[in-house]
Amino acid sequence: MADFSDELIVWIEPFEYQALEAEVATLPTISVVSPTPGTVIRADQAFTVDVTGASLAVIVAELPAGGPSEVVWVLDAFAEAYADSSRAVVPGGYRYEIRRRGGWRAAPRFRVEAAAGLVAG
Repeated sequence: MADFSDELIVWIEPFEYQALEAEVATLPTISVVSPTPGTVIRADQAFTVDVTGASLAVIVAELPAGGPSEVVWVLDAFAEAYADSSRAVVPGGYRYEIRRRGGWRAAPRFRVEAAAGLVAG
């Protein structure tokens, strides 16, 4: 009997299956470009981050002083408050230059979540 612990099982029809080998794509890398982590962001300054090796990215700005969290980027678009932002291709992924319309009210914290998909082998 075969060991399918490292394979995906795909049901073809009742009581039959086909095993597909799969490998997980390279884990995503998230690199802050600017400002330097730990420094205060100016109201007019962009937060720039590179996300590589990801098939999906979600970027959230957590506003200080009990302010709300705002979705910046999800799936394939910037939220309205971040429409002045841009996304450019870099080797293996994208560079997100994030600007908030009206500027940053205070120094936000950013949460970037990225996921790599499975690549069928």
